[in-house]
Amino acid sequence: MYDIIIIAGERDFIKIPFVYSSIVNNLTGYNKIYCFCPSYPSEKLEGINYILDKDVLQIDMSQLKFKPNWIYQQYLKLLQEITLPNYLVIDSDILFTKPVSIFENNKPCFLLGNFPLHKPFFNYSEKLFDIGSEYGKSFINETMLFNRSLIVELIYPKFGSYENFLRESNSIITSTCFPSEYELYGNYIYKYYSMGYNYKTVRVLREPTRISWSKEELTTYINKYKNSNIDMLTISSLIPR
Repeated sequence: MYDIIIIAGERDFIKIPFVYSSIVNNLTGYNKIYCFCPSYPSEKLEGINYILDKDVLQIDMSQLKFKPNWIYQQYLKLLQEITLPNYLVIDSDILFTKPVSIFENNKPCFLLGNFPLHKPFFNYSEKLFDIGSEYGKSFINETMLFNRSLIVELIYPKFGSYENFLRESNSIITSTCFPSEYELYGNYIYKYYSMGYNYKTVRVLREPTRISWSKEELTTYINKYKNSNIDMLTISSLIPR
């Protein structure tokens, strides 16, 4: 059993019904669906529990010197304590187009795409955790199943508390050394628990980023690929500066 978290910014509110529909139609075995967001959307879906980011994790944003909103969202995913111990994070720019198994043969699944390896991610994880690209392929794929006890095991022996971890993490982040929560967690698991997981390649179509999406554009885009061999579609929006 696992919970699902949709991570959404205000620009993503229009996408949430489409993301929710893709979850309901293509994922099974989950308990509750949450949406972590900076403010409440004007219209809430009945099947989603909406929680404000600040009620999940409070951080002094002035300490985040590089891409603060992006880094904060990573901390949010890693350190939240709202859900069940197993929780699937789904960014609000991903749609499932086909049924996808999150567990197979009683083992959790890593859903792997085709994202290239990016050196700054491993500069960070090697410096802070002595974890490099252990698997040799990227774990970045807009979705990740986390286990809270393994995150605690990753962080607490070295830092003793989340506060100490955040302080040390923030102190090393630069434009050439910054985290990817998916690369960090995935490679930690592969280094120490590789036999306990399945590694599945899924087909992801990454649509070029748009300034924004309309409901009509999203519907047209989904219908275009609903009968294709694609497992996931991305629907990214530009981040306002």
